[in-house]
Amino acid sequence: MIKKARYLSWSAVLGLLLLGWALPAHAGHTFFACGKTCEVDCDDAPYADCVEAEGGKCVLGQDIVCSSTTTPAVRLRDGMDLDMAGSSITCASGVDCQHGVQMESGSGSKVVNSSSDEALITGGFHSGVYCGLTASSEVTGIRIVNTIVGVNDCKTVQNNVITGIGRTFLTLNFGIQTSGVTASGDLISGNYVADKSWGIYISGTDAVEASGNVVHTTGWSNCGVNLTSGSEAIVEANTFLGVGNAGFGSTRKVICVPSPEPTGTEYSGNICDRDHPDCAACISGGRCMPFTAPFVP
Repeated sequence: MIKKARYLSWSAVLGLLLLGWALPAHAGHTFFACGKTCEVDCDDAPYADCVEAEGGKCVLGQDIVCSSTTTPAVRLRDGMDLDMAGSSITCASGVDCQHGVQMESGSGSKVVNSSSDEALITGGFHSGVYCGLTASSEVTGIRIVNTIVGVNDCKTVQNNVITGIGRTFLTLNFGIQTSGVTASGDLISGNYVADKSWGIYISGTDAVEASGNVVHTTGWSNCGVNLTSGSEAIVEANTFLGVGNAGFGSTRKVICVPSPEPTGTEYSGNICDRDHPDCAACISGGRCMPFTAPFVP
């Protein structure tokens, strides 16, 4: 009888495990709520609400709405990735949230979307994705709407859609902002950016390539691409649409550069809308070219 009782007890435990009743809180790499941290090993996690990665990534299992003003909606640590899997991260209405996704310790974290459905980060986040200058960081294929900064200090930013005035800082906001992650090879490419004070804002002294982007400037926009002192950027094959903003008594620019202009900066194949008040000056200054046929930026 004793052996039979022991056998039944282990069977019951096995049933609980199969049902998931006895699993630890951090088991499983798919998560369904805000405030989660994706880690290699949750036993060593510095934060609560840890999600242990599988195959180097965590997966967003559903649309989530967040309201924290002090912590990001999702943290990526130890170089782990986030697959948004066609789901959304939303800052609740009327709230000024922290970052949507924040990368921390380790390098190589990516925010990607494996689904054919659109992945969305939207609402009053400070940054949609904040990479914190982590090496090999990447944001690809995400729609980001109404944040102060769409993508901030990331190594590779490709094929994203970043739009919306939304939350602002002193009435200003940014599509893509970077101070340069590494000395060379940072890439901002194939993105669509609209309705931002600065479409692409490049500072610091590291080389950054901004190529093949479409920047739609409106009455809200100061600059399509902005360079600061020391920015040795490659700015090529970008298309600037829209009329820009001639507010505050001065014409806003297609490409803003400081004086003196940074040495080592290269321009080629950038095309500007003829209705933008700065397009002619951009063309005559050798930074832009007009729409011509054949259309080969």
